[in-house]
Amino acid sequence: ICLSIPRQRQICIKDRGLPFIRSISTDNIFQAGSSIKGIYEAIGACILKENGKKRWGEKTPENILYCDILADMFPDAKFLVIRRDPRAVIASMNKVFFYPKDVSLNLLNYKFYEQHGYDLASKYIAKDRKMDILYEELTENPRSVLDNIFSFIDEPFEEGVFDFHR
Repeated sequence: ICLSIPRQRQICIKDRGLPFIRSISTDNIFQAGSSIKGIYEAIGACILKENGKKRWGEKTPENILYCDILADMFPDAKFLVIRRDPRAVIASMNKVFFYPKDVSLNLLNYKFYEQHGYDLASKYIAKDRKMDILYEELTENPRSVLDNIFSFIDEPFEEGVFDFHR
């Protein structure tokens, strides 16, 4: 299922639903309305309900190419723009099924995201809504970077963030 959005871009949702969210199916999504915002809100509501939380996040790297649209759709949203050493990004791209296993092609993919995505973020997301983070700094000094992130999103720090996958 693909939904058109401005500037001839599309967002696609597999017909099998979103397996990482137990309570959601394609039917849930489309009951929320036909807008992209409605779909995001339906997914977010399921995430909140399943996890007993009051805030949700979305971390698809490719969404940097849609950040102008997302910023308009969610005027209260905060954006964390994470940059990573290009060599590590390309090595990662070579390991996943949805990118070619070709360093040269993935270098071009990376450059596309770097040029277009970060330009969009700089142009369309107000400085008070955007925080730039270096991935390497996050992995080397997680407590310090996470303190800054929690402050940025106006939330108290929770030690439980270090136990996310446990």
